[in-house]
Amino acid sequence: MSAEFARAENCPEPPDVPSHNGCVSEIRELDGLLKAADTLDTLSNVMRWTDIAVDPATIPSYYLIKFDNLTKQVIVEPHFKPLWAVASYEQAEASDNESGENTTNVVLVEADKVENLKDAYPNYFGDVQLFKTQLKTVIEGQPAQEYTVRPQETVAPKPKEKPSLGWFRPGRERQWE
Repeated sequence: MSAEFARAENCPEPPDVPSHNGCVSEIRELDGLLKAADTLDTLSNVMRWTDIAVDPATIPSYYLIKFDNLTKQVIVEPHFKPLWAVASYEQAEASDNESGENTTNVVLVEADKVENLKDAYPNYFGDVQLFKTQLKTVIEGQPAQEYTVRPQETVAPKPKEKPSLGWFRPGRERQWE
């Protein structure tokens, strides 16, 4: 894929790279073996999950990340106490070991914010849609396209409002003796 990107960007190609047709054949073969496009879909779903499922008002300290290689599902469990997190991790590992299939990758991580978790484990949380789109384009036999990502537009924060104290009338306070 790096050779295809280099061609699209008119940059020097890596050494000993086959022609475009040779690259396409190799990429198709690897995608068939690895199911790369499907795996990239799954990983991008993890990113969306953390954006909607982790309440920003709560701050879990531990996250158990489980990736099922057969179903391509990722489950992220937030934990607040280390003992619960470790117990959950041990249970996940034991369950996979008992089945003998060893199909689940389990990792327990500590992070103070989901954003830090994403920074520490970008391979689990990266948004891979642009790469996946290019991969599918190359698999279809088309050349990769040079692309740029438009800067994300930001919305100005809502101005802080003064709280309404209309409910409070001076002189109505209760005096405690």
